[in-house]
Amino acid sequence: MTNNLKTQTERAQKVLDFVLREIQADGKRCESHGLAHVLRVWRAGLEISAREGGNLEVLEPALLLHDIIRPGDEAGEREHARLSADFAESVLAKFGYSNSEAMEIREAILTHSRSSPTESPKTLEAKILYDADKLDGLGAEGVKRALSLGKGRKWNEVRTAEWYLARTCDVARNEPFFTGIGAEKAGERLGASLDWCKKTLPREAFAGTLRKFGFNNAAEIKLTRER
Repeated sequence: MTNNLKTQTERAQKVLDFVLREIQADGKRCESHGLAHVLRVWRAGLEISAREGGNLEVLEPALLLHDIIRPGDEAGEREHARLSADFAESVLAKFGYSNSEAMEIREAILTHSRSSPTESPKTLEAKILYDADKLDGLGAEGVKRALSLGKGRKWNEVRTAEWYLARTCDVARNEPFFTGIGAEKAGERLGASLDWCKKTLPREAFAGTLRKFGFNNAAEIKLTRER
């Protein structure tokens, strides 16, 4: 049910209503980046902010609009952060956001994804969005999202698990979280992701992927905070 969703900030309620309409009307959107994903990222970002701080007037609309544009083709997907950031900036004025606020929101969305060719997050709000989005790629929901993505690319379950394990290892090796609570929650979810990969993949394929990223075994994989 989405009828009773309430934002923390008044202006963001209009953004939420807009996002609900836009995504529900998008018949081509992959489930892995659908409305459920956006709402989980929104809630996770607010939870992180409750401990880490940040300006909710910037953070909340950034969380809600971070995936507002998701092109269906793989090349377009690599540009989704820039496309979403540009689109968000173009509509924020009608929800009552100033030009300076729109620029901060745009910057957070622009840097939320390592799959898009952008700079790393600089502001606290951008770092919280980054962590909230990455969290949704882990745990039981992360596995479901991987399966949905694999289905869209016509992969079987083993191929999907190969991609997902490599992605998880890459996050551990190259994509540290920016907040303490983000890294903490990621660690809590990691086991479910690795367990599914281990169960799904042939033993040598699982071990081979770990070795490719410099891990001798699954116990060595840690999700850390940026130093």
